[in-house]
Amino acid sequence: MLKPGKMILSAAIGLVVGFLTLEGQEILSADLNFLANSAAVWMIPAYCISRYWDEQKTGSVILSIICLMGCVIGYYVTEALANGHAILANFHAFFWLACTLPGGIVAGLAGYYSRSSQNWVRYLSDDLLAAMFLSEGLIKIIHLEHYAHMIYGILIMLAIGVLMYLLNNGRKALKGKNLLALLILTAAGLMGQQLLFVLTS
Repeated sequence: MLKPGKMILSAAIGLVVGFLTLEGQEILSADLNFLANSAAVWMIPAYCISRYWDEQKTGSVILSIICLMGCVIGYYVTEALANGHAILANFHAFFWLACTLPGGIVAGLAGYYSRSSQNWVRYLSDDLLAAMFLSEGLIKIIHLEHYAHMIYGILIMLAIGVLMYLLNNGRKALKGKNLLALLILTAAGLMGQQLLFVLTS
């Protein structure tokens, strides 16, 4: 049974990440601040909670969803307080809150299977975060006319994705199954990123 303490801690981690996201945007320069406000970055704690906290599948997914909800709430509540407006007037707050459901399911399942599966699902689960960074960087290159001022941040995001993949797979990084898993996930991530671009533009 999922312990309330873990749920509270997941929410607290999310709230802190959401707060730090807004602070990071203030600190980083204009060409880099999107690195703080990144779906890929928010997926890191949601994935790690599922990966390293020993829970069953359903519990892992619930904890990841709670964490992402905390990220969204922490970000938009802090932003509303800082700018003196009502959070209820912000469409994007509710949009991203809705996105925590599919995002949490993906992060929770990936984290769970990365510690419990030994078949092809393990390859996909292990490379989720790397593919998230790669797909988020690539979608900005595809739509570079909107993101040209962020080119250095985009390159950093792509480099992070490649580095995460190499560190995670080590000597197996160039093997067919590992590369295929990364390509499948990155392609799926690109489709998701394109949908987000259309819905939020």
